[in-house]
Amino acid sequence: MKDQNQKRVSRGSALALATVGLLLLCIALNCLVGLLPASVKSPNVTGSETFRISGTTKDWLKNLNEDITLTLICEGGRANADGQLCTFFEEYAEQSERITLRVVDSSADATFINAYGGEWPSDMSMIVESSRRYRMIDSQLLFGYYNSLLELDMTADEYASMVEYCNASDTTGATTAQFVESTEAYFDGDSRLTNAISFVTREHISVAYMLTGSGASRLDARMEKTLSQVGYDLRTTLSVAALPDDCDVLIINNPTADLDTVESAALSDYLAGGGDLLLTTAYTVGRLENLDGILSSYGMSFEKEINVVYEHNAKYALGDTSNTYPYLFYSHIAQHAATGAFDGEFVAYYPHNIVVDTSLEGGTVTPWLYTSEAGCVQRYDEESKKLIADAERSVCNFGVIAKKGETSVIWISTPFALTSQVNSGYAKGGNFDLATLALNWMTGVEGEAIAIPSAAMDTSYLSVTVGAAAIWGIVLIFLLPLGVAVTGITVYYLRKKR
Repeated sequence: MKDQNQKRVSRGSALALATVGLLLLCIALNCLVGLLPASVKSPNVTGSETFRISGTTKDWLKNLNEDITLTLICEGGRANADGQLCTFFEEYAEQSERITLRVVDSSADATFINAYGGEWPSDMSMIVESSRRYRMIDSQLLFGYYNSLLELDMTADEYASMVEYCNASDTTGATTAQFVESTEAYFDGDSRLTNAISFVTREHISVAYMLTGSGASRLDARMEKTLSQVGYDLRTTLSVAALPDDCDVLIINNPTADLDTVESAALSDYLAGGGDLLLTTAYTVGRLENLDGILSSYGMSFEKEINVVYEHNAKYALGDTSNTYPYLFYSHIAQHAATGAFDGEFVAYYPHNIVVDTSLEGGTVTPWLYTSEAGCVQRYDEESKKLIADAERSVCNFGVIAKKGETSVIWISTPFALTSQVNSGYAKGGNFDLATLALNWMTGVEGEAIAIPSAAMDTSYLSVTVGAAAIWGIVLIFLLPLGVAVTGITVYYLRKKR
């Protein structure tokens, strides 16, 4: 009896040791799995290419020679993070030993964001940081929507607003359906992240301030993205008088009101001190007297009346098979250092005429964008409330570059040309490219954005055929439980017979 008890104790001890050993093995295996690359831990079994990292990025990161910290902002920490997006960030960080990824729980560390402006971005946003500077990529900018009919590029919020607008004005639902069907969602994280790293590792960054007072507006969102990727730190200012000292170039985009006397004096002082200005104006506002007085010091000025320039030469006017649109036309581009090696097209859209005085004392004025000799100015007649064309046709200027001392002024009188719709739909990207080159010439910025195409948001599934689903249903629901039950009963009776 004693021997039997000893055997039972020995067997129990052996089983206990085996259990502990198995538990330790499971813990060790779990730790080892945690060290595996994200691509192995979370394999893509759907065939989707949306969150793939491009070869361009992989090649570019091989030459990364300084440390980068990627900080993922996620309320609740890693456990609450979006699975696919978090896996993408993990895989991205694995492309270089110089990149470190960390996750910050915004609900647990309230003071963390104070070092980055003090305002939390959207959940799943990313902070890219080097020893020089940081850039925040809001998660709302990682995804976009492109409508092929309107040739319109939208953020998620803009897309939702457009759908809401269509629903409100569409009784049948046909317009909304057409808008949704012609819109493609895309993921832009690869391009955003790589260009952000390029931004924070540059030795010099030009700071560009966009005026938002005096009825002026920010640049088109796509244009801002282009400039950011090239290497500009884009900021806003409500007033020229409050313009910070670190401003490298001031952008006044499509002002709808004239500058007041305080703002006019501030702009004059800024330019006299060697500041640079990129200005766009629309024909609808007419002559802005105070702004005109400043511009005339640099050899350019408004026409006295509201006017629109159009191209009478059908060779340059755009249109379809049945019509041409003389207010939408290919521009002539003068040879200038600002154009660099530009070989594309700039398309003007409802520009107004700029009067040029090439006899500027102490500087140079260059008519930069202009029509053919068949250009025409249409002036607004107050009595008839209509545009009336001049009888005489001649070259009309709607883009001018002035250089006086250390100051450069670029004036483009067609702000509509610097929108995504005209740039993508008609100019094939040329308008943004030329404006960027001109800005680079003023500020001395060198380099280009790292061209990484966006990835379409394909919806891929791990598909199972009806036959396979039926077979696996029988195996998992009936055969497997039955096999376990039969095995258990058999073992029970075999032990009972001993």
